[in-house]
Amino acid sequence: MAWAKYAEAKEFEGKKYHGMRVGGIHRWSYPDGTWKERKTTPSDWEIVFTSHKHRLRRAPKGSGAETGGSDGFVSAFNIPLPPAKLTFDHRGGNEWWVEATISGATPSRVLSRDTDGAWAELTLRSWGAWAGSYHIEPGHDVQFRAEVPGVWYESCWFSHPGGVAGTGGSTCPGAKVA
Repeated sequence: MAWAKYAEAKEFEGKKYHGMRVGGIHRWSYPDGTWKERKTTPSDWEIVFTSHKHRLRRAPKGSGAETGGSDGFVSAFNIPLPPAKLTFDHRGGNEWWVEATISGATPSRVLSRDTDGAWAELTLRSWGAWAGSYHIEPGHDVQFRAEVPGVWYESCWFSHPGGVAGTGGSTCPGAKVA
């Protein structure tokens, strides 16, 4: 008897509840659904889905749910975007030039600094690299910082102008700045 099982007390992660069991599945058909999304923050979207829904199986008697037919349905929820996974690649330069590419996401801003230096704004160049001209002391390393919608990521330190990452390779993953 479906209703009896539905009404029974259940437990999940040490807490009691009633209703559908965790892991239970509802199957619905949405033949005329409309999905609308609006960006609400740099990392969130508000999703509104509207449709008529039709139950594909009978609801348990006494559950309060309609046992068949269609009804109007509107659902709104926020979906956070997963964090970006950036990779920084120091493309070299000289004592007055620094250049990097960033893959994994499209940054809105990129900064660079040399050892003990202040952050300097880089410009996205026509060839796809972020680059800038400022003085980099001989023997200093370089670090990059990229903003991907509202979140900052930092690279490891690279030798300059050689472009060797502190990890020993030519690239390094970005770390989210707290």
